[in-house]
Amino acid sequence: MFDINNLNIHDDLWSVIKNDKGYFKQELYKEINKEHILYGIEVKELARREDCDEVLFLMLDGSKRYAVVHLTWSSKIEENSFYPKTRIYDDLTNLISAESY
Repeated sequence: MFDINNLNIHDDLWSVIKNDKGYFKQELYKEINKEHILYGIEVKELARREDCDEVLFLMLDGSKRYAVVHLTWSSKIEENSFYPKTRIYDDLTNLISAESY
């Protein structure tokens, strides 16, 4: 099973989401439209950026991929499927390499 504490993204930028209330996941599902890359995919929220509105999700579609999503906080479906902006990573190695600044 995935252990978020083993994720070596800068600790000063990312915080582990320790509660299981699904707050960020709920906002994601409010924002995505039918053409969005995450539409219809169950996700688990893992961490959030402290300096912006980005959230790290594990995609629960069997692919073991990760999504970094910049939520808009509009609480409504975005008309453009580009929003909320989403970056998909095939594995932790690619995620850590790309997201470590």
